[in-house]
Order: sequence, then structure tokens, then C-alpha cells
Amino acid sequence: MTQSPSNRRHYPFFMSLVGLLIGLLLYLIWVEGRKYVAQSHQKEPLTTAQHTNSSTRIAHIRTVAIGAEAQEQKNQIEALAQAFPDHLLLEGLRISDKRIALTFDEAPDMRYMPEILTILRRYEVRATFFMVGYKMLRDPEMVREAVIDGHQLGNHTFNHPELLPEALEELYQNQVLRSEQVFEDLISIQPRLLRVPYGKITAEQLAFLSQRGYYLIHWSIDTYPWTHPSQPQLNQPLAAQLMSYVHPGAIIRLYTGGEEGEKIVQALPAILEELQREGYQFETVASLVGIPANF
Repeated sequence: MTQSPSNRRHYPFFMSLVGLLIGLLLYLIWVEGRKYVAQSHQKEPLTTAQHTNSSTRIAHIRTVAIGAEAQEQKNQIEALAQAFPDHLLLEGLRISDKRIALTFDEAPDMRYMPEILTILRRYEVRATFFMVGYKMLRDPEMVREAVIDGHQLGNHTFNHPELLPEALEELYQNQVLRSEQVFEDLISIQPRLLRVPYGKITAEQLAFLSQRGYYLIHWSIDTYPWTHPSQPQLNQPLAAQLMSYVHPGAIIRLYTGGEEGEKIVQALPAILEELQREGYQFETVASLVGIPANF
């Protein structure tokens, strides 16, 4: 049927109106989608039912602090652990059985981590690796291999800054969430476990992150530094040093990179043999301290 001149005049206007309505509908869908994404990144604060009774926690760093600055940091961390007993964790629960957790910082590292994974596989040990976002992007297969072997992964920020950003949103967006997105893209998890570089964190930063559902994992035994003239026990082999501090519930800090990584690779078989000889059992951090590992 032929359109009348009047209908032909109104047709472009009608089509423009339809296009406008479709555009408005698409915009509303986009807005709702953005709201959903934003909400998905809002971490629910934990309820008391989601973590273990904090009255059973220990909050001490067992290894020696060398120098005034290190001692001050040690005191600060222990004080924060007392103030935030459910979210800054230095050790496991007060337990009589010999359960401990091995943790490795600054992963993945292609120089030493392959050998570390091989050694852990040989001794049938599960550990927790704290991963740096940009390194995960560089070595994604090493990340997947750790998961296949049954190891637990935690967030170690995106680029391992020497000091965390003081601006809380900058810290959250650029270091925590940016790294978390790498975990999501590579292995489809969002870790609750977070270890900040060098263990340096303020009360304000800790409160901000704990309110978003993260657990800050520190350690009770550090394997760095290994030698110091004023501390004879630190001049012993690394395995012997560690055995002088080990205790039920220990979270032990090891390394995968740099000079530290090389020394860990050399000492790790002796460390595992000594610990197993003494009857220690190895668990992941989340299992040891009784918390959920992921969101």
C-alpha cells in the first residue's frame, strides 16, 4: 500500500523517536550494569560467625628483630595484632598439635619458584604463596601450576611498593583490587588473604581493609636476615635457625625471589626434613588460622 504524503513526512520523525528510545534503554541497561559491577567489588564485612574466636589467638613475632627500626616495627605489628585480632594474623590458634604454615612472598618468580614447587611436591607439602599482580601477568603458567599442586594463593599487592599509598582509596583501587582482578582473570578467585610488602601497615589502613573483608597475614617466624654478628643463632644454617623458633601454629615467612629465593631453594629440603622429623604437619594459612581463603 502506498504511503500518503503526510505519513512520509512523519516517518523520519517516528524513526528518530524509536532510535532515541532504544538509546535511552541501552543507557539504562549500562547504568544498571555499572551498579552491579560496583556492588560486586564491595566486600561484605565479616560477622563473628565467619571467623574463629579471637580469644584463642596468639600475637607474637618469635624471631629476633635486628636494630631499633626493626624492633619498633615488630612492636607496632604486635600491638596492631592485639587491636585487630581477627584481621591481622601472626600465628595460628593456641593448639597442642604441631601444625604450621609455610608462606612464600613475592611470587611468582621464574628463577627459583619452579624448583621450590618441585621440592614441595617431593615432600608432599602444601604452602601459601603471596602473589604480586604484575608478576602474575608476566608468569601466568607458574600461577596455574601452583594452583594445580594444591597450594593456596594470597594477594601481595599489584606492584609491591616499598610503602603503601597513604590515600586509602588509592591503596584499595591501585594495589588491592588491581591485583585481585589479575587473580580473577587468571584463576577465577578473589583472595581474602592479603600480605602487605615488608609487613608495613598503619592502623588506619588495616581498619579500612578489614572492613572490606580482608585478612592481613603477617608471620611469627621470619627467615630474613640470616646472619648478624650480634646474634650467633643467625649465623647457623637456615634450617637450624628456623628450628630454634618453630612452634605449633607458626606462620613461617619464606621467599621466592632475589638473593633470598636462592638461599631458600638451597635450604628448603633440610628445612622440610627437619620439620617432618620433629612431627610438624603443614597446612595452608587459611586452614591453620580458621578463616575463609576467598570471597
